[in-house]
Amino acid sequence: MSRVIRAKGCSAKDLDLHSKEALRWPTFKFEPLQKVSVPIAIFRSSNPLGLCLAIKEWLFQTLDSRLYGYPDMLRMENQELDKLQLKTESKLLLLEGAASLDSNGGSGRKDSGAGISQSAAGAQIGIMGVFMPGDSKVRWYYSAVPYKYLLLHLSSQHLLSLSKILEPGSKHHTRLYTFLQTSFTKAIHIPEAPDYLNAISITDYAPEIQNPDTALDRLLAMDSIQSGKEYLDLSTDRYLLDLEPAEREIAAVVGLRCAEYLLVKRTFFKEFFIECHRSSETKRGGKVRTDHAHHQWLEEVYGWKSTKSRRLIAAWKELGILDEEKFKGWIQDGGLFEEA
Repeated sequence: MSRVIRAKGCSAKDLDLHSKEALRWPTFKFEPLQKVSVPIAIFRSSNPLGLCLAIKEWLFQTLDSRLYGYPDMLRMENQELDKLQLKTESKLLLLEGAASLDSNGGSGRKDSGAGISQSAAGAQIGIMGVFMPGDSKVRWYYSAVPYKYLLLHLSSQHLLSLSKILEPGSKHHTRLYTFLQTSFTKAIHIPEAPDYLNAISITDYAPEIQNPDTALDRLLAMDSIQSGKEYLDLSTDRYLLDLEPAEREIAAVVGLRCAEYLLVKRTFFKEFFIECHRSSETKRGGKVRTDHAHHQWLEEVYGWKSTKSRRLIAAWKELGILDEEKFKGWIQDGGLFEEA
């Protein structure tokens, strides 16, 4: 059973949350409670450690020869099995036929579910959870392969026995189904990158890009920003589609991943908005910040070198989103940006 614990390529533990790899891991669709027509089986076991190891070994051997390496077929995380007692009572809950692989990742993102094969999308899955008294951690398992033969194997090894079957419609079934759906979904969830979550929590104060149809070409023609050595390949970036093509180019030339760029941009323009709003220069028609002041702000807040801050400010000015007069006019009018 050591093969299981050494299995590679099927854990999300060290997943780069900025990478499109995060989109390969599926979410699941559950049948609405009122439409559920399958029971929940409850088994008991006096050897939870042996039970969990046997389940993992079966999953690895069953799926390894088919689609090993595809997270929609095989995913194994650290389950802290070393904390399980050898001989103690535990329960295993089994739900089959009420959940399926979600082809779009369940998030509504344009590129979600990129790693879910067409043949796997929509496949029914079975969910198992091993519960220990006094242990808040549930050991979860899912498989698109029916559990019939696994249950026979576990029973033959005296690792479990059937305790009861809860039929749909009963109060106990309703409560347990809701718990299984909520807890399992939370356990397998792949979160957004922290930079992205922080960015979208900030109001976007930046004006729209001026003449967006030519924006990318204008940036590509700027020697002052194209001469840097920090160019970053963003082709595998999870948040690539959250940026306009021109801003993807900016992020690349200053060496920022898409979510990092988005956070820098929203933080910068939020602080600039506050400064313009409070500054007496706005009322007098004077300049609130010079380009040098913009550079200094970026260098002080993020510890950047001057070459990096200069490229970013130059790019924003080329796109027309750092037009201070337009920015102050918007503040004075108390409304949204309008086309000039």
